Amino acid sequence: MASSTSSTATAESLGNASQHVEEQLEAGRRYLDLSDLLQITSNSKTNFSGATDNDYPVASNPNLDLASLPFVGPVKRVPLPQELVDQFNHMQCSCLMGLFTDIGRAFLTIDSTIFVWNYSDGSDLAYFDGLSEVILCVALVKPKPGLFQAHIKYLLVLTTPQQIVLLGVCLNEANGLACGEMHLQPQPLFAVSSDNVQHLAVAGTPSGRILLAGKDGCLYEVVYQAQDSWFQRKCRLVNHSTSALSYLLPSFLSFNSEDALVQLTVDPTRNILYSRSEKGTVRVFDLGADGSECTCVASMPVERIVELASMYSRELDKSIFKQLVRISPIESSESSTLHLMAISSCGVRFYFTTTENGKVGRPTLLSLVHVRLPPGYGGSMLSSRPTNVHASCHREGSFLFCSPLREDIDMLWLMDADSFPFCPTLAEMQHGIEVSGRTWALESVPDETSGQLLGAGLRSEPPLILSQHVKPAPTFVLLTAQGTSIVTKLRPVDQLEQLLVDSAGSDTSALRSFFRLYQAHESCAMCLILICTAKPQVRALAEQAYLRYGGEPHYHVPPAPIPGGTAVPSPLHASTPLNFRGPATAATTAGAAAASPWLPSTIGGMVSTPPAVPNLGQSPVIGSAIPVRGAAAASAPVSSVLGRPVSGPEVVFSNRLRGLVIYFSRLIGPLWDSLLVHSAESVPGTAIPIKYCSTMGMDEINWMAQHVQRLTDFLDGNAMLASTLKMTDSSISSHGTPTDHNVHQKMLRFMRPGTTAVASTGSPAAQQQLQQKQQAEATAAEQNALRDLSTLFHRTTEVLCLWRILCENDISSIAAGLSLNHQDLLKQMKFSHLIVQGQAICSALIAQLTKRFLSDHAASEAMSARLRQLCPSLYSADDAIITQAAEALAVAKTKSDKEERQRLLEDSLKLYSKVTHHLPLSVVCSQYTEAHFFSGLVDLCLACAKKRDPQSLALHHFRQQQPWDDTAGIAAYNARRECYDSAVKCLDDLYNRTQTATVPTGSSPLKVADTAIRTAVQHYEETLSRVLASSDELMHILTYDWLIKTGQSAQLLQVTSPYLDTYLTQAAEKEPADAALGLLWKYYERTQNFAAAAQVLGQLAERRPGSQTLQQRVEYLSRAVMCAKSCNLLTTTTPSGQTLHDLEEKLEVARIQLQVQSALVLLRPSLNGDKAVKAEKALDELNRELMDISKLYGDYADQFDLSECKLAIVHCAGHHDPALVEALWREIVDQELEQSASASADARAQSLSNKLVSLGQLYCQSQRYFPVAFLVRHLEELTARLRLPLGWVATAFQQVGITASVLLNVYERLFKAKDPCWQSAGRPLHVLNAIHMLLASPHLFANLLPTERASLRLNCLQTVTGYLVELQSMISQDSELARTVADFKKLQAKFQA
Repeated sequence: MASSTSSTATAESLGNASQHVEEQLEAGRRYLDLSDLLQITSNSKTNFSGATDNDYPVASNPNLDLASLPFVGPVKRVPLPQELVDQFNHMQCSCLMGLFTDIGRAFLTIDSTIFVWNYSDGSDLAYFDGLSEVILCVALVKPKPGLFQAHIKYLLVLTTPQQIVLLGVCLNEANGLACGEMHLQPQPLFAVSSDNVQHLAVAGTPSGRILLAGKDGCLYEVVYQAQDSWFQRKCRLVNHSTSALSYLLPSFLSFNSEDALVQLTVDPTRNILYSRSEKGTVRVFDLGADGSECTCVASMPVERIVELASMYSRELDKSIFKQLVRISPIESSESSTLHLMAISSCGVRFYFTTTENGKVGRPTLLSLVHVRLPPGYGGSMLSSRPTNVHASCHREGSFLFCSPLREDIDMLWLMDADSFPFCPTLAEMQHGIEVSGRTWALESVPDETSGQLLGAGLRSEPPLILSQHVKPAPTFVLLTAQGTSIVTKLRPVDQLEQLLVDSAGSDTSALRSFFRLYQAHESCAMCLILICTAKPQVRALAEQAYLRYGGEPHYHVPPAPIPGGTAVPSPLHASTPLNFRGPATAATTAGAAAASPWLPSTIGGMVSTPPAVPNLGQSPVIGSAIPVRGAAAASAPVSSVLGRPVSGPEVVFSNRLRGLVIYFSRLIGPLWDSLLVHSAESVPGTAIPIKYCSTMGMDEINWMAQHVQRLTDFLDGNAMLASTLKMTDSSISSHGTPTDHNVHQKMLRFMRPGTTAVASTGSPAAQQQLQQKQQAEATAAEQNALRDLSTLFHRTTEVLCLWRILCENDISSIAAGLSLNHQDLLKQMKFSHLIVQGQAICSALIAQLTKRFLSDHAASEAMSARLRQLCPSLYSADDAIITQAAEALAVAKTKSDKEERQRLLEDSLKLYSKVTHHLPLSVVCSQYTEAHFFSGLVDLCLACAKKRDPQSLALHHFRQQQPWDDTAGIAAYNARRECYDSAVKCLDDLYNRTQTATVPTGSSPLKVADTAIRTAVQHYEETLSRVLASSDELMHILTYDWLIKTGQSAQLLQVTSPYLDTYLTQAAEKEPADAALGLLWKYYERTQNFAAAAQVLGQLAERRPGSQTLQQRVEYLSRAVMCAKSCNLLTTTTPSGQTLHDLEEKLEVARIQLQVQSALVLLRPSLNGDKAVKAEKALDELNRELMDISKLYGDYADQFDLSECKLAIVHCAGHHDPALVEALWREIVDQELEQSASASADARAQSLSNKLVSLGQLYCQSQRYFPVAFLVRHLEELTARLRLPLGWVATAFQQVGITASVLLNVYERLFKAKDPCWQSAGRPLHVLNAIHMLLASPHLFANLLPTERASLRLNCLQTVTGYLVELQSMISQDSELARTVADFKKLQAKFQA
């Protein structure tokens, strides 16, 4: 249970810390696009900026105090190779210079020769002198994919007045980058005629197309392919500005324009080509979504540009807009809505879009949406204005251009917004560098950083402050006649490093200004970057600054309430709002704009309102309120976060902690929301599909793991940051730490009236006590947050290391071995979920990983040791034991020797039993099943259950009927249940095998089948015996449940266990209990507890409602009577004797109820209407429960005229009512006659005889319910009237058991009664004939003793003699009389013999 508590605490810490990370990542995504910074709302309106000092803050401004802040690193100047300098002496016509920054080269053309060299050190000089004409233009382009051999990386395009030449460029890669030695192919790959057109500019596309700008104003393309075709040459020149067949026309018929194209540039992210003409016309060419087309869609002459730019200020000189010197595409990574930037000779920037309102799609127009003036046009006029700009470059928020400063001296203007990354409008810091000589080319060095380290799905390039931990410092190259100058623009973290080195550990104003400029929490994050990446000396200085300027946790006190509903403005809100959730947006900084000291300025009589820029001159507040979660919430009364209505003080974490969250979030951000895996088409070079590929590459994972580990090490080494370090600088913390008297007064005002007497007086003692309490709570909250972050950092490091190991060992095959549920989870899981909630999936992946090495002991040990070292919380010492046990188990499966195999299996069981808390029990049990180690499986399940619930809370919980509020009991029960389920599953599998044993193919299928069944039965019986031999009561209970569920009740009753009686008894107390009661009485009967069995059977019979039928109830009562009779003592004074008596009475009534039911079933077909409905209802009621005798008579037997049933009820009740009994018999006889109305006389007599015999045998013992005299008279009367055969009545009574003497007496009385009914029936001698049939019966003396026979014979003789006297006294001529007399004489003779 302790492990469970620890896991819960870890999960809570991970959840708390991850929430901070989520908030920071969300804040990081809210940076503004370039179009938002320029406040562009529509392409139908052109706005402008650059006319205020806020647009170009000056570092020397007293409000900023950034005069000592470095912006560029040392300029590296590399002179031209001496060989090139000597070549200038041989120049005859012209020369060109330029840069190929993609490959780190510069070039120089002198007449018809081109020289290329490495501009970083002047080495690797190459040249090509195979041309005879002056080179007009040079470009380096990428070739079409797959067209040339792999060693040709680029094409060098050279244009001359007569031809265009394509040279192959080969590069030897060095350190994975294309910056090694370069070779130019000695022979051109292609050469094509220029058609007498001078081509002044060349541009290449990513797909390998080569586009040229003609001096005739036309756009051309060099189309090249591997071989000539029927209608096309291998290389040809196509004019896109005229007809598609223009290449067929002679040159003197070509259309020549006076406005030559001087520049082409391609936006590779959108497949758009832009051109600039000599007169300043800008054109847009759509290359198509796939880059295979070329259509001019829009153009704008310079006159229109000037017109649009001038309409907003009549006082500005229009000449500053007229001459365009360069156009530059704005790629989609920089802005989603702006597409092109043009630069004038005075440094004015024009921003264009090519779609309606900046929508995503193909270009359809060219619209000027923004004009930005260069520095020098603000109200203060502090800056000089650039003129004659002749080179420019822009890259990711940085803009550079060169203009002449003096003769042979250029000024490099550098402007970037990196110092103000979170302003709502574009604010650029400017810096100037003198460059010797005229600048021929100015380019940026491409960033080789992997885009994966920045994350996917970004709408545009984030500010440098968000990516500086990944991206190197931006580098720019200037090329002059003296050589190259390599300028590195410092990132904010580079500026901080330089300031730290300059300060040598001292507290300087430059450092304080830096922390104000970038805000303290961002500056702390930069300190962490240096701590984790810089050299040891710088690392120590950064750590010192991090602790000095990081602030302390405290309470933020909102404005105190003032009567009347207004509030005093808080100093916190008067400065830049620094929300923990990240950079401020336009909405969040709107309040700061009003506090800006910069006033509106005028340009040419036009008022320009300054944009809402944060007050950079005021010290920002160090810290802001953030939500407190987890354990901190219990001790820190947080009221709100900043920006929401508050009602009291709230905790503000230190900037040290915020810096930790910021840096970690940016490190892990690209990984955080990305999926773990994706599907790949196939293994490279094969057609085998890959189901799982890691989203992140190995390089990215290694980089991230390394940096997170460094951050984790730093935090581990400074675990007591929040409580032990009190180095906050006064100038930094004065606005952030509430230490002044007024703050404490505000805090006291927030206390409820009457809280404390001391507090209400506002005494110094109360203030100090409150301050100490609040500070202690804030410190505790920060310590909890630091602990949560430490947990998250450690887990992230371990997960990254684990993922790296998985990738190294084929993540695809490892993932394919997971269960289907885990595979589905892996496909949908993000890295953040794996870090925060992925303990289970990590364990599953580790299990599959270690499984690959089980057959190799050395490799398994090595992998286990590596996992323990890199992932201690994901793969602990217990996990290592599990691996060792799995290895023993795997080896055991390969052993053929039974003893060795059993030994290894036992070893694995011992190892598994040591680590039951972390054991994947179901997996191990399945492996034991494969190895047929069923006894070990059962023992392991029982051991796991015991160790997971050592105090037997589960059994107590079960015995208490599993109360819902017993959380500890529920947890223990579930833990044990998981263990038991594995054992029960094994039993279930084995049982199913015994039922469906397959027959393998072979020579003796019957024998094999018998063997398979016997083996399955043996395994099943051994495993079940192992389970039932345990002393674990809960295991027994679950096993009993399973036996009942699978229909093995007979097997259950064979169990000899002290828990079975309790189990069945408790089960019988629950509903539905029929099955349990059925098992319970059988169990009692088997254990010879007959009294208890009889009691349970009685309960079963009387259950209502129940699933039993009436027949089953009767059977239960019958068996209960038998069990009761089996008891030793059966007197009426003993409980068993009384029970027997009660049961017998109940059984008798139940049988009558069954008789009623049977009679009603027979009667039902003859019923109609309501009577039939009532009969159905009655049958259902009779079948549902046992009823008393009165209810049976009144509600059923009497209602439906069931005479036989009424007679049975009267007999059972012992009710003496002769008239009623005779009436019931009369009804019985009448019903029988009615049923046989259509039958013959013999058949009717036989039917009556059968009924009389069947009922007579039931009631003949009691004259009350079997009135012989009445029945004889009634039946004989019916016989006479209906002319039924003589003698059947006496015969029937004899079959019932009525003796002849009794019958003779009855008939004699009947004769003597002289009832006139016989005369009316036309049978006056009927009784005498009946007596004759009785006396003539051959069975008259059957079953009589000799003495009894003699007595009866004498009695019969006397009776016959008397009847003869009576007959002879009758005077009649009827033949029947004579026949009767003759019959009696024969009888007389018979009895006299």
